[in-house]
Parts: sequence; C-alpha cells; structure tokens
Amino acid sequence: MSIRPVDMQVILPHVTDVGKVQAVQNDQAATSQQLFAEKLQREAQMKQEQVQESKRAEFGKVTRDKEKEQQQKGGKKKQQMSPGKEDKDANEALQEKKMQQRTILSGMTDPIRGKNLDVSS
Repeated sequence: MSIRPVDMQVILPHVTDVGKVQAVQNDQAATSQQLFAEKLQREAQMKQEQVQESKRAEFGKVTRDKEKEQQQKGGKKKQQMSPGKEDKDANEALQEKKMQQRTILSGMTDPIRGKNLDVSS
C-alpha cells in the first residue's frame, strides 16, 4: 500500500508529536516507580520521627492488675467455702503422685527395665 503525496503532507507534521508521545509512554513506568519509591521513603522517615502510641500496652497492664485483684478476692472466697468436689479431686491427684514417687524411691524396679540385654555393637 503506497502513501499518496497529499497524505504524506498531513502525516509528516504529526511524526514529531507521535515520537514525543511514544517517549513519554516509555518513561512513564520508570517515572511512576521512582515516585512510588520516594513516597515510601517519605513515609518511612515520618514514622521514624513520630512518637509511637503506647496506650494499648498501658491498657493491658491495667487489665492484668484488675484480673489479679479479682483472682485474689475469688481465692479468699473459695477458702471460706467448704471443700467441694474440685478440692477432693486435687487432693486425690496429689496423693497418687506422692504414691508414685514413694514406689520409685523405695527401690522397686521398673517392670520394663532390666529384662533384656542388648550386646550388639
């Protein structure tokens, strides 16, 4: 397909405009990436210079102190009440543990240990 002389007269002045647009499109990706990097750097600098809030940490400490006080108050109430099922279960578990320790200390051997001797090397 050939270009007629009349079309050539119209196209030729627009060639420089098209070249400029193409150059801008090629540089746009690099420019936008550079702007984004500068923005991130400014934000990082601002965060570094600002004082960080500590309200959340202080609130947590107050909450823990209140919980400790409530537990201490609750513990005093449990001591005043008669021993319940939970106390009996705890006492039984403690006695069973003591019995196991006594059997180990009294010299009773473990039924699994000492039956087989492995002499392979």
